Amino acid sequence: MANINSSDWTRKVIKAINAQAVQVIPTEIKNDVQLTLETNPALYRRANFSRSASGVNSIATAIYTLPDDKDFYLTNIWLGVIKDALATSTVSAITGVLWGDSTAYALISIPGITLTAQSNTLSQSFAFPLLMARGSQFIITCTTNVGNIKASGGIIGYFAENGE
Repeated sequence: MANINSSDWTRKVIKAINAQAVQVIPTEIKNDVQLTLETNPALYRRANFSRSASGVNSIATAIYTLPDDKDFYLTNIWLGVIKDALATSTVSAITGVLWGDSTAYALISIPGITLTAQSNTLSQSFAFPLLMARGSQFIITCTTNVGNIKASGGIIGYFAENGE
């Protein structure tokens, strides 16, 4: 018999299987039995949160403000733009703040073609989800000097509490 003498391991098993106080977690296993425990459940997380918004003519619009008490992992982002031929010096973007930073960066953007009507859609999936800063915002912007431009976009991801 092999003995398990790790209280950390025992606590992880109890939490993983939601064991009740009266249940006993084995501390011995037979030599021919291989006990496994998934130590990185984040690999199996599924996106279960989505928000979208639209912006028009240089007005920044908040897509979503993240809560202060949960981690948010961004798995997908998308942006669509339509503008008339008069819109000049245009760019549309969705910005967000990555964990450990305080600066908002363009997570996805579409530059405009001056004096040309334009319609574009762009999407990005992240193989390794991006951990975003708690309490930060996702903002959609579409800027123009003249003419009309409209952008729609959204975020998809999942929440985790206490670094889970």
